[in-house]
Amino acid sequence: MVNQSVMHMSIETSSVMERNMAFKVQVGPPQISIHQGQTILISELDGQINWPSDKGLFFRDTRVISNWSIYANGEPWTLLNGGAITYYAARIFLTNRVFATESGIVPERILGLTISRWIADGVHEDIEITNNSMRRVSFQLEIAVRSDFADLFEVNARFVKVFLR
Repeated sequence: MVNQSVMHMSIETSSVMERNMAFKVQVGPPQISIHQGQTILISELDGQINWPSDKGLFFRDTRVISNWSIYANGEPWTLLNGGAITYYAARIFLTNRVFATESGIVPERILGLTISRWIADGVHEDIEITNNSMRRVSFQLEIAVRSDFADLFEVNARFVKVFLR
């Protein structure tokens, strides 16, 4: 008998909350957006900026960075978790996929990569690598950056053209 009254109360509370909800929740595209002043950085959830897309680092109406990718010996990293931690900062946690080195194979999830980004008088980025194994790992960390200096109208036009083909 007690359980039925508790259940009844929670149903009533739920319907009252639904009636008083003042805004509609909408889910946008999966991306990370941070901004400060006239600078905006929009990336994929794993911190990458894949070209072609409408993502990038924008200052005023110009896209300054149109592609940003990071690799371990040519292999992309795997997303563990990440997102904006405040309106001007983001933190992304990645781990390695299996890749070969001169000293042998590095199994997946041995290395952790943390990317911390924030916007304040420009963009600052810290990249931290953690080795979770008991042996030394040597590899090439590759960061590829591309700039197209496109204005917002060009970015939107290119994005539409590329995906309508």
